[in-house]
Amino acid sequence: MDAIRIIRDEHRSIEAVMHALTHLARAAQDPAVRPGFEVLRAMIYYIAEYPERLHHPKEDGQLFARLAARAPEAKPLLDELIAEHASGAPMLRGLEHALLDFEQNWPRGAREFAAAVAAYADFHCKHMRKEEEQVLPLAERVLSAEDWRAIDEALDAFGDADERRAAILVLSDGKDSGPVGFRQRFVSQAEVIERARREEVMIYAVGMRSRSRRPMQPGIGPGGLQAALMADMPDPGLARVADETGGGYVEIRFGQDLGAAFAGVADELHTQYLLGFAPPRRDGKVHAVSVRVNQGGLKPRARKSYLAPTE
Repeated sequence: MDAIRIIRDEHRSIEAVMHALTHLARAAQDPAVRPGFEVLRAMIYYIAEYPERLHHPKEDGQLFARLAARAPEAKPLLDELIAEHASGAPMLRGLEHALLDFEQNWPRGAREFAAAVAAYADFHCKHMRKEEEQVLPLAERVLSAEDWRAIDEALDAFGDADERRAAILVLSDGKDSGPVGFRQRFVSQAEVIERARREEVMIYAVGMRSRSRRPMQPGIGPGGLQAALMADMPDPGLARVADETGGGYVEIRFGQDLGAAFAGVADELHTQYLLGFAPPRRDGKVHAVSVRVNQGGLKPRARKSYLAPTE
């Protein structure tokens, strides 16, 4: 059921931003280091645009409406969730005001901003947990194939509303250690690049040298394997994935400003150009593409390949 997968994937994206925002709000308590306010503003802008403007309307207008018709006994729960969607907007306004006050009066306001972030993140996490533990399992049981088809088409319509390329920001603190559970499938670097190419996604990555302050030397045998997994150097594949998809990669050492790395990504996303061309062959195959500039000293960042359409 693609609709369930889409909603769960969107929940994971929202959780990731909430986690990063909470981490930065805590780090901003240090009065000796001015926070990256542009990063904080970008994160709150994402929350305003994505969960509030796109994600919640999908649930209210499609999933919840059809679920209420199929399972009337769930209506009190659905009404509660819809009311929580509505109450999220004033909470978001309070979060924006807390950030504005913090930025204008820094270092005063740090504690109030962190408290507003914590309250908003806790509210959203409890809300999403309620949806995933109660609503989605119920939907899987009672909705018909026709319901799912209509919901999938509606979600596709939401996706077509914005023609900008999607961007994913990856924050990694070391080498890939494989799936974390037996039920999780290993996904290769090539598969990630292929899917990003197919779904028109840019990947930005921040590699952190933070696994270990006293790195072990990789070698042969169990000790060498442990050293490889615990090495504090980020996976070199992150840079390649970012380069292939037209995104960017930055590496920071222990103690360096993470906020500055986020700010650089946010600034680049707000100053991009969109270049288009007609593919010479519509054969459904992958073709290389190269972008060059005439002015010296400039290096364009663009995808390395594209998937040609078939019609």
